Amino acid sequence: MTSKKQSKSLENLNELNIRLNKSFYKDKEMSPQEFYDKLRNDVIEEVAKEFDKLTNGGDTTASFAIFIRRMKRD
Repeated sequence: MTSKKQSKSLENLNELNIRLNKSFYKDKEMSPQEFYDKLRNDVIEEVAKEFDKLTNGGDTTASFAIFIRRMKRD
């Protein structure tokens, strides 16, 4: 029974991924992994930009923004 629930959950996640993929990134179809990586990179870049805006941290916040950007996947 558990495997049926897990299978159904995976199907639901796949359907959600397809819908999100079509709504957020309309330029091309992506595999679930490509979609995840693109979404992850977009979020990481957004966080790094917020650190770039911080002026009172100096080199520390600039270094942290670089560290965050290095977390992106190719």
